[in-house]
Amino acid sequence: INACDRGVAWTEEGIANADQPVTHRVDGEAADLESATVAAADRLLAANAPILCGLDNLDANAQQAAWKLADLVGATIDSSLHNDGRASMFSLQKHGKVSATLGEISSRSDLVVFWFCDPVTTHPRHLERYSRPAAGPARKIIVVDEAQTATAAVADQFIRLSKSNAAAMLMALRASMAGIVLNASQVEPTTGHAQERIDGLADQLKSARYGAFVYGHTTQDSAFDLASDQLAQLTRELNQHTRFVSLGLRSDANARSAENVIAWSSGYPFAVNYAQSIPRFNRLEHSAAVLLERGECDLIVAGPGIEKDVQSLSPKARKHFQATAKIMLTSAASEADAAIVLHVAAAGIDSEGDFCRQDDVALPLTKLVATERPSAVEAIEQILAHVRPRVLA
Repeated sequence: INACDRGVAWTEEGIANADQPVTHRVDGEAADLESATVAAADRLLAANAPILCGLDNLDANAQQAAWKLADLVGATIDSSLHNDGRASMFSLQKHGKVSATLGEISSRSDLVVFWFCDPVTTHPRHLERYSRPAAGPARKIIVVDEAQTATAAVADQFIRLSKSNAAAMLMALRASMAGIVLNASQVEPTTGHAQERIDGLADQLKSARYGAFVYGHTTQDSAFDLASDQLAQLTRELNQHTRFVSLGLRSDANARSAENVIAWSSGYPFAVNYAQSIPRFNRLEHSAAVLLERGECDLIVAGPGIEKDVQSLSPKARKHFQATAKIMLTSAASEADAAIVLHVAAAGIDSEGDFCRQDDVALPLTKLVATERPSAVEAIEQILAHVRPRVLA
């Protein structure tokens, strides 16, 4: 397998799961796909406030089918079970985004700034393919982070910065580029760095022929993140001096595709409510984490791998998640605690499908092995086939 260690482990686990017998279940009893999808349709139509979430590990076609189902039954749909990293979406809505594909960054950039992210650990092929490939222009890599990371160890420059000082540092950089003189007695206490070093970094950014921020997030409070806003504005202002772009580096599988699907379908990127037959969005009000925190859902339809995100919930939300009836799609022959379990194929292992790369480029995944499991899109569309005539009758 021509992949990094993480890719090899994912593929080997997927192939091992594909060899397991198909195990659809309804209330703990084995069932065929027809019986399981009929039962799922019955429970969706009987629910008062269902939510579809955890779409991260579904392919784009299955995500589209999930949106159709949410629209049809008046459910809430959310791409993920958590709200981590959504501040950048709110910053995009307020300030726009100057971005590029990974290929453009690889071909053109001479400066890459890794802002609170560690791709050597999380995305092992990122440097060799995009940030520091063997071919392409020579480039400088700067890492800004709280501690020495694996990426910092191979970078040309490492700047240690506390996450609590991130917004102040970005504001200081913007002021330096604009020629605004700040109070010297306040700069270092709020940024952790002397004005001279901030000016030096600003000069490096401005003098790049083509620069790129590759960023992670500095706070878990996704409703509002001043640093995310400041990074978006800094990127725009750098384009008055040179060409500069920014690109988020995420680790939530295919959540970017789910956001694109939901946005294309409803006009909003995530946490969309269809209870009134029209799409409603109010920042995090209808997000899965908030609805679970408030106890405002009575049925959860979840995609594969959602169990790993449950621990990110607050204790109150986790308790409601555990107590709520669930319809779960899973690619592993697990003993999931759910009323209905649909054992589906995994895109890129035993079914085909499209996943979105970090830069929104769609990548087709081919089938590696044969399986008797239905694909996720087949399972969801079969539920749709049982729901649609009863809703539209």
